[in-house]
Amino acid sequence: MVASPPGAKLSSPPPASLAGHGSRPCAATNPSSASRAASSVRCVSAARRCLKDTGSLWVIGSYHNIFRVGSILQDLGFWILNDVVWRKSNPMPNFKGRRFTNAHETLIWATKNPEQKYTFGVVKAAQARGDAEVLAERGRRVVRVHLGGHVSAGLTALKEAVRQALG
Repeated sequence: MVASPPGAKLSSPPPASLAGHGSRPCAATNPSSASRAASSVRCVSAARRCLKDTGSLWVIGSYHNIFRVGSILQDLGFWILNDVVWRKSNPMPNFKGRRFTNAHETLIWATKNPEQKYTFGVVKAAQARGDAEVLAERGRRVVRVHLGGHVSAGLTALKEAVRQALG
């Protein structure tokens, strides 16, 4: 599940390759700090109710809310697996010059059960699809090869795919 809690001032949506994995943004209606906190608790609580015991949650936010959301995740019993920094390619400039430009967002990866086995399979597949899409959009050749469980046969297949691509 991918969530963008209230108060997350995102410059861009999550990668298209992750969007199909149950993402549902949570909307805030009142911009006050107390209201954003209450909305974040409701959002994370709803995600916890909807999430399978074997599932995990990615929460996306900026400095406006991500630390509060991380605390809420822990208060509601989530186990934080990782935090990932996502660099903004075109951040909003700081026009007043009173602080640094916020040029990143943070993703928190959490699960309901710290004993649950998890893999990076969905994340790796989504990244690979996203990378392939970007390369194809830019007119670059893309070769996809599944190496499988037999390493030498997989490497032979890779060598042949590269030879054909460069043909």
